[in-house]
Amino acid sequence: MGRLSGQMLRLDIAPGVVTDETSAGSMGRWVDCDLIRFKNGLPQSLGGWVNQAMTGDVPLLGIPRSNHDWVALDGTNYIAVGTEKRLYIIEDSFVVTNITPIRSSGALTNPFSTDTTGAFDPNITNNAAFFSVNDISHGGSVGDIVTFDSFTSPVGGIAVNGDFEIVSITDTDNYILQGANAASSTVASGGGVGNFTYEITVGSGETGIASGWGTGAWGDEAWGTPRTASTFVEELRTWSLDNWGEDLIASPRGNAIYVWNKSAGLGTRSALIANAPATALRVLVSPENRQLIVLGAHTGADDDPLFIAWSDNEDFTTFIPASNNTAGDKRIDQGSEIVTGISTRVGILIFTDKSVHVMQPVGGNQIYSFRQVGSGTSITSPSAVTDANGIVYFMGSTNFYVYDGTLRVLPCPVWTHVFDGEFPSSLNASQAFSVFCSHSKNFNEVWWFYPGREQSLNDRYVVYNYLENIWYFGQIDRASFSDFSSFVQKPFGFDSNGSLFIHETGDDDDTVAMASFIESGDYSVSDGDELVHVSKLIPDFDRLSGSVSVTLKGRKYPHKAQFTKGPYTAQSDTAEMGVRIRARQIAIRVEQLGIGESFRMGAWKARAVPDGER
Repeated sequence: MGRLSGQMLRLDIAPGVVTDETSAGSMGRWVDCDLIRFKNGLPQSLGGWVNQAMTGDVPLLGIPRSNHDWVALDGTNYIAVGTEKRLYIIEDSFVVTNITPIRSSGALTNPFSTDTTGAFDPNITNNAAFFSVNDISHGGSVGDIVTFDSFTSPVGGIAVNGDFEIVSITDTDNYILQGANAASSTVASGGGVGNFTYEITVGSGETGIASGWGTGAWGDEAWGTPRTASTFVEELRTWSLDNWGEDLIASPRGNAIYVWNKSAGLGTRSALIANAPATALRVLVSPENRQLIVLGAHTGADDDPLFIAWSDNEDFTTFIPASNNTAGDKRIDQGSEIVTGISTRVGILIFTDKSVHVMQPVGGNQIYSFRQVGSGTSITSPSAVTDANGIVYFMGSTNFYVYDGTLRVLPCPVWTHVFDGEFPSSLNASQAFSVFCSHSKNFNEVWWFYPGREQSLNDRYVVYNYLENIWYFGQIDRASFSDFSSFVQKPFGFDSNGSLFIHETGDDDDTVAMASFIESGDYSVSDGDELVHVSKLIPDFDRLSGSVSVTLKGRKYPHKAQFTKGPYTAQSDTAEMGVRIRARQIAIRVEQLGIGESFRMGAWKARAVPDGER
């Protein structure tokens, strides 16, 4: 840059965000942002989203960390949603139906007991809303959902017909539920004759150390009591969801495999697939051979987290290999468990906790070949991977990776923001199993939603724009996400509360303003020792709806604290902005704060003159 004498200075700032450089290295770069993307090199505010109202079995119980959408033969659109508590289907009119598999059902006689003194309160606070249920060898766990119907209700003033979550296990024959109100009378063994239905055992809403029955070592604590401490790590629940034609295949990680039969109707729950492996870590449907691929499959004798089994063509109930079918199995050699798998143009990419393998259809008696393509590589979660135009991207524990025939680390100039561990934005490694990855094909982006430091829920995101080879990031609560869908004609996602949001709709964060901003690193406005006085800014907007707030940040000497000037306001008809700042280095922050506001901007200009002070 030549010596300044009142000329216009063009503030050229390269696209993408960088956090891994020093102050000097980040000059002429963007260093911070939220709710911003880049399109053809220019920064712009994200498209907005709206909360889509749903009816039926709402609100969703649990955190919707898994979803899958497909179209049935009659043109009906469906979204399957899995939480740690339930499995749901959402149909065209946004009606939600509970299709969670049933563990057991039957009839009971006088199973309910109430007490006005609060004797059944597991919290020992004398809350008389708690009541006891007697069911011999019930097999329930805390959090499990039980439904009662046809009982004589209320019992002791508490309505007992309906859905309940088990709040405490008394023993193998009794458990505690909480009613909507306190008991008005004490009843021992009431309710008459009615029906019970237990849904499959719920999973965990976050990764943690499990306690309770059977989690401790032999001889720990008192015989016949639940353990209060253990070394058993309980993973949060995710689901494998895929469609077999118009039917849904669903499997909660580490559990059985189920199918929901579309032709049986929404009134029918998912049912256990006969003859399929008893447990699975990940399940998907092979698009080439129409086979059910089971990763981390039960062998018939034991759970084997590295065992792979696949069904016969067009038959997900046949898994025993024979001369007249194409069923088969294979054990992966590296790692301690399979984390996930994804269908790609070269076959199925399989990720263990330490290696990556390709499973390719080869035909003949062999059916599939297996080839290891990476080692010493981990993936954060079953949902941390996506295929974008035939190229696979995934998030590891300390790096991002890409596979396009060769597995390699994906350079990331915002690595410290995501992985360093020193910032609120850093990945909470203890809850990394909740990471969710999605492709946004209309904007050439791969998104990862992840929990920030000390968070158990996804509250952050980081984006790789593979067309422009740049990165950016921000904060959004999304437990799961899906790209453009025929269901809603736009991308959609679920937050941790179970709300459904339709994205790229309007400019706002539902009913509130989207507080988008972007901030540059220091920009050197002087080659020498002189201070420079900046008196005007010339905005450059390709699009501006409403207004933006502009703040200038200056330094008189390198490594000295920044000082700020502004904020100043720019609107669509603003030709120039009068500002006053004297510095050797300046940074610019542009943000929008109002309802309906959005912007897309280019390179601004500044009028600067030497100030004379050294």
